Amino acid sequence: MGENTLHAVARPHLSDTVQNSGWSIAVTAGDGRVLDVEVVHPREIGADGDEAAIRAKLEKRYDVTDLAFDRGSEETDDGLREPVIRISGLRRAS
Repeated sequence: MGENTLHAVARPHLSDTVQNSGWSIAVTAGDGRVLDVEVVHPREIGADGDEAAIRAKLEKRYDVTDLAFDRGSEETDDGLREPVIRISGLRRAS
């Protein structure tokens, strides 16, 4: 993996008033350091879906040419399952 390769994971962004308030995206370096956190709000998710909204948010700061999404779920600290979108192919903008 090159120096410019980053990792990102999107998890549901929750608020006190709305069950699902979009997605919170954590961008990390290869060593696990969190470099950035972006939030995609529900109003930013259009007819193209949440992946398109995530791409649009990330392309403002990163190279998303090779972006790929892998949907899954993971267990939370309280034993529940929550959706997660693993994002690969993200690179630092040149």
